Amino acid sequence: MRKIILLLSTVILLSFSTNATAQSYLPEKVDAKGHLFIVGGGAQSEQMVQRMLDLQPAAQKHVVVIPFANKDPQKAGETVRKRMMKLGAASCSVILCEENEVDSPRNLKMLKEANVIWFPGGSQAKLMRWMGKSELLKRVKEIYKEGGVVGGTSAGASIMGRLMPTGTEFNAPNPKNKFSRIEKGTVKTVEGFGFLENIIIDQHFLARKRANRLFSQLLSNPTQRGIGIDESTAIIVFPNSSLEVVGKSKILIYEPLNLLNSSEAPAFNIRILSEGDRYQF
Repeated sequence: MRKIILLLSTVILLSFSTNATAQSYLPEKVDAKGHLFIVGGGAQSEQMVQRMLDLQPAAQKHVVVIPFANKDPQKAGETVRKRMMKLGAASCSVILCEENEVDSPRNLKMLKEANVIWFPGGSQAKLMRWMGKSELLKRVKEIYKEGGVVGGTSAGASIMGRLMPTGTEFNAPNPKNKFSRIEKGTVKTVEGFGFLENIIIDQHFLARKRANRLFSQLLSNPTQRGIGIDESTAIIVFPNSSLEVVGKSKILIYEPLNLLNSSEAPAFNIRILSEGDRYQF
């Protein structure tokens, strides 16, 4: 089979061949009965939100919105609540509190009947700071394992991985033109919620030209795959360790091939998926 190699720099090679060097990434095994619904930011159509809600049976869609990442949690939460109720949710509650009240009995009680959890966008760093070690997050993970849906957009998307991107670039040659290079050790990557163990999620991917950021993260974390999700586009992660694309744009899946072998130039398979396409982890 013909191999097409695109030279991006002196150290990065992208391979679009299906018979390239053996993979170096770790497998992703979904250990839950539920679904993840991960949106790359931007506007979400009613059809997209309906698809998420329909992952639960009719009349049994009990939604809890956790808008901690947002600058205006109350407004963001109420906007989502109205939409969820319009589209057929049996109930929709919004958790609003201060950081030191995250694990309050009231908040934990709100999750008791929930089977759909939604994280609006904002700051993933703030969301991780508030919830990363919380009992609330443990309960959300239990809901997912037991068959619930956990979804998020923008910051609520990036935080789904065990590792997540940040907006910090080390030693940027031009601070006004961030992530203008592909280089190991240049992007600050921190701990995320860990719903996906070996996949890094990046959002607003095509709209904000974030390929360099994701490539650099994968060079620093060679056992991870990368998934870049564009705006108004989502992936549904199924219990059988597969995903499906929903929405009007694309997702890109980056499969490192030989990053653990320092004697070879780094190489990746790149898969470009559109609505309805599926991918097996």
